[in-house]
Amino acid sequence: MTLVYIISFVLAACSILYELMIAQTVSLLSINTVIRYSVTIGLYLGAMGIGALLCQRLFGKKERWRSLFFVEILLSLAGGLAVAIVHYAHMIYGYMFLEDKLLLGVGTFFTLSFLVVVGVGFLTGLELPLLIAIANELCKEKKVTNRVLAMDYFGSLAGAFSFPLLLLPNFEVISVGLVVAFLNLAVALFILFSFLKKSAGFPVKAGVGFSLSVLIVVAFFNINGIQQYFLQKYYYYYESFQDFSALFRPCRGLSQVERYSSPYQKIDIVRYKLDKDPFTRILVDSYSTKYIKDPQYPRDYYLFLNGDFQFSTDEEEVYHEYFAHLPIILNGAVPKKILVLGAGDGLLNRELLKYPQVQKIVQVEIDERMIQLAKSHPVLSYLNRGSLEDPKVEVNIADGYHYIKDSQEKFDAIFIDFPDPYDYDMAKLYSREFYQFVRKRLNKGGFAVLDSPGSDVFSPHDYQGEQKVDPQGIWLIYYNTLKAAGFGTIIPFVTNLELDNQQAQESLRKEKIALSGPGGGRYLISKRTKEDFIKQIIRQYVEDMQKGFIFLKPESEELQFRYHDPAVELHVLNEKRFELAFALPYQFPEGIDEDKINSIMRPKFPGLPFWFVLLPY
Repeated sequence: MTLVYIISFVLAACSILYELMIAQTVSLLSINTVIRYSVTIGLYLGAMGIGALLCQRLFGKKERWRSLFFVEILLSLAGGLAVAIVHYAHMIYGYMFLEDKLLLGVGTFFTLSFLVVVGVGFLTGLELPLLIAIANELCKEKKVTNRVLAMDYFGSLAGAFSFPLLLLPNFEVISVGLVVAFLNLAVALFILFSFLKKSAGFPVKAGVGFSLSVLIVVAFFNINGIQQYFLQKYYYYYESFQDFSALFRPCRGLSQVERYSSPYQKIDIVRYKLDKDPFTRILVDSYSTKYIKDPQYPRDYYLFLNGDFQFSTDEEEVYHEYFAHLPIILNGAVPKKILVLGAGDGLLNRELLKYPQVQKIVQVEIDERMIQLAKSHPVLSYLNRGSLEDPKVEVNIADGYHYIKDSQEKFDAIFIDFPDPYDYDMAKLYSREFYQFVRKRLNKGGFAVLDSPGSDVFSPHDYQGEQKVDPQGIWLIYYNTLKAAGFGTIIPFVTNLELDNQQAQESLRKEKIALSGPGGGRYLISKRTKEDFIKQIIRQYVEDMQKGFIFLKPESEELQFRYHDPAVELHVLNEKRFELAFALPYQFPEGIDEDKINSIMRPKFPGLPFWFVLLPY
């Protein structure tokens, strides 16, 4: 009987690990973590119920050990391939996306992903009835079923704890899948050699079991190559999916993706020249002096967290200069003591340290691995100019919410750079409660500024060069939440570049431009003239560069929106762009709309549709 209990424990741990692996993979490829986990777990449990219900019909009174052996063989195969199948489903989505068959791609991705969930869940549902039946055959005690169930629950507990605390921070999800598949296979082989030696077809069963073992072991020891295959298919999807014949073929001649794991996230550094966008380099050099002043500054590097784009080295100064310098110019004084929440790459600190008046920066970042990389990685440390090791910077490894809630320290300025609020578990970082703590941590006359994803959703430029704020965007959620948190001054601004950039126009005129657009890509052609096409290229670039921020002060103040030279080196921000940052027509309602307040107890994010699928660029 002890043997049955041990098998129940192991198989239950395998079951919950399969469930969590698939949920984690689907959530990484389509964001909305809470929703993806909820749907995956719901489908998985439902499929287990169907498996348990049909177990008797499928196996009847056949030899129970033999039935369990076949279930474990199938589970080792299905479970070991589950994560890979979800990735293949995403490849198909990428191909459909490039073929302008978005709905078909989305449907394919979720259909295949859910079929994997249901298939593995169904097989898992067959296990427990078989184990209970075996236990009842071996022992006639009435409590044997309860004990098998208890071991099943304990095994689920062990698997649930080991996944986030031990496995995910140290291994890739595909590796975890192979290990769990090997455990299922080990149980199958144990059953075969312990109870089925004299059964018909023993050599065939043993051959199948050992063949699968060899395949799993070989795959595990080649896991780096397998992981690179899927990473390159994700990040280089444009090159990978140009035609259906190349859909599943390995990428050739493209840089390896650097992946670093931490308990909180997967950090990916990608070296990639976007051939589909040959005009970007021209436009970067037309709007920024960075490469003119520093030709050695790295090009074509991208940072991603959990597959979600953070910045590219080509254009990061647009974001960071507006974030750091515009609020200081608007405030009219340089803060001496600054709190930075997030921004573990050190680029925001780089900008703030340009001011000699800054005496201290307290950096709070939850992920120590990100800080280590920012200090040691040759590209990141070059970008941030060693800002995290500056004597003025004090680094704290802590959760930003709890730090600002528990701290009694006050600051002249607080800069907030958190992940996008597209998961419910991020709601607390954009909540009324959080910003009440922010307000209390400001000295008199101090200010706060936050990166506000989703507040920058605008219509395309019309022929007069005007844009409108998308009424379906989440600006009003930000506004009402911050108003409810007690801020009297709430000013949105945008990294808004000019359309009439003469240098960009002249540089593009010298280029041989295909009117159909690069690769049939993202530049929509309205008139077949080179001048019109140039204007469209610039409009699209300006729109792509737009990122939203919000400037905050506890007091209600009439600020002077006048530019003054901050007397530090700037590559992008100037007087014209300072004025354009405030040019978009945001709404400022008089009262507070209670239905648009984001709070911990009643989150209003995420703002993405349920069927959203993530692509890196």
